[in-house]
Amino acid sequence: MEYFGGMQRCFAVAGLPDRWDQFVDQVHANHYRRPAYPRVREGRHGSDSRSGAELPGEGPPAGLRRIGFWVAPNAACRGAGIRDHGGMPDDELLERVRELRARGRSPKEIARALKVRPATVTPLIRRLAADEPQEKQAPLIGCWVNQGWSSSVRFTGHPEWPDTGPGETGESGLVIVVVARERGSSVRVCEFLVDTWCLGVKNAMGPKPVERRKLPSFCANAFRSYPGAPVQVPLVLVQRIVFGAIGYARGLGFEPHADFAKAAGHLGEWDGVCDLEFGRDGMPMYIEGPHDNTWRIMHTLRQNVGDGNFHYLVGLRS
Repeated sequence: MEYFGGMQRCFAVAGLPDRWDQFVDQVHANHYRRPAYPRVREGRHGSDSRSGAELPGEGPPAGLRRIGFWVAPNAACRGAGIRDHGGMPDDELLERVRELRARGRSPKEIARALKVRPATVTPLIRRLAADEPQEKQAPLIGCWVNQGWSSSVRFTGHPEWPDTGPGETGESGLVIVVVARERGSSVRVCEFLVDTWCLGVKNAMGPKPVERRKLPSFCANAFRSYPGAPVQVPLVLVQRIVFGAIGYARGLGFEPHADFAKAAGHLGEWDGVCDLEFGRDGMPMYIEGPHDNTWRIMHTLRQNVGDGNFHYLVGLRS
């Protein structure tokens, strides 16, 4: 009785006190009628498994829905646009994400602050980036890649592209890309870490304001892991490296880093042409990085490509 008293209070809170009597009558009717009908092997109680039709007298009372028996919908969920966001409407959640993103918070930090899953936040960040008004493309200052970039992708027929061969650090499939554009009296710079063998864009930064006189030191710091000076290349090559690697990685089941959406506009409009070959020796090659979720990446490759159809190099686990 205490249980039914609690349910009666729920009907009252939901604004449906007049439905309580209908609910009680229906429960009684279901209970006492059940022995009169033959047992059905399939289908829910109260339905004919052969035709899917309701048994006589079992249509839904107005305003009620059925989950085993007719119940009132949850009053807290009757409003449009309310989903599993801790009770927060979609529009309110989007605005909170916009506000935190403007403060420079990462997707994981936003998810933690709003008490939602990162998978809920990531598409909202992409939506915000897509909705931002596109400014007139700022004049390009230059694009740079690391020494040895050409050992990470295969191409033919482009003598205008500087082919530096394997770098002194060996082949890894990683290419660092820096793009700088005019921004008034200063410079706006974006940096991309691209895995051309497997994961696509692993990280992205910017647009970051940099004093014009400090641009050389910024580039030197960005390429500090590679011996030799960075290589200046045309924008079309940078677009094909970045966007082409993203397309290749998506085919394997990997999306670009969440910060890529904010920096993508710095690359300009891509014509969709890509004559670069990604992967190593015609197959994906995953090399474990210090911040990778190795288990998830290997699981994705096995699921989408299959064992024996990709190479990998990971550290031994004790």
